[in-house]
Formats: sequence, C-alpha cells, structure tokens
Amino acid sequence: LTAIVAFPAVSSAEYLVKMCMGSSYRSGIRMWLVVVIGAAMVLVDAFVPTKIAFTLCGALGLSMGAYVMPCVLFLRLNSSGRTAKLVQVATLVVLMFGLTLLFGSTPVTVVNALGEKGGAAARKLMDLLCGHDSAA
Repeated sequence: LTAIVAFPAVSSAEYLVKMCMGSSYRSGIRMWLVVVIGAAMVLVDAFVPTKIAFTLCGALGLSMGAYVMPCVLFLRLNSSGRTAKLVQVATLVVLMFGLTLLFGSTPVTVVNALGEKGGAAARKLMDLLCGHDSAA
C-alpha cells in the first residue's frame, strides 16, 4: 500500500519542484524527494498513534490529493488562458472547498482523535467551533 501512495506523491512533488525550479532543476532531486517522503512516513508511523494517523489520511489525503493539488496543477499548467473563464472559476471554487476541507476537517479530526478516551463520543464541528454543546 505504501508504494501505491508514495509513487504518485513523489511524482507530484517532483513535478511541482520541476515547475518551481525551471531550468535549474536537476534529475537527482527525485532521489532526495523519495528519502524525505520516506523518512516522513517512518516518523509519522513511529510517533503518531494509528487511530490518529488513519483519520488524518482521510482529512489530509482527500483534501490534498483529490481537490487541492489537481486544482493547483490545472491552474498552473493552464496559465495560457486558453480555457474558458467558467472552467477557471469552477476550478477556484473546487480549490476553495478543498482548502476548507484541509483547514477545517484536519484540526477537528485531530481534536476528536485526541479527545476520545474510553469510547467517548466525538464532538460535532459546531461544538468545536462555537464552544457550546449542541446536544443540550
């Protein structure tokens, strides 16, 4: 499973680095990306509890992999303006939803995962944001 997740992550990261560096890009960077991503995976696996790591995969992986990165890459690669404005606006809307999912669900996921002790029920988003109990 790690190889299935790591290959597109390394490829996407390499492509972003290549776009940012332009002509100063060197092919040896891919090896360093593999090392950094692999080390990060080992550190997360070693120090983050499985329950939290699994829920973060959904929060971070879904938002970044399915929404944010494809939109950013599309907008970056389509800078020539050949695409209709409606498509660009729709891409920006999807990007905003992806960022909302990233910055909204990730903290809630962490708070819920850290706060669950002995099977306690997870708190709702409204309770976490507004500071009150909606069940009352």
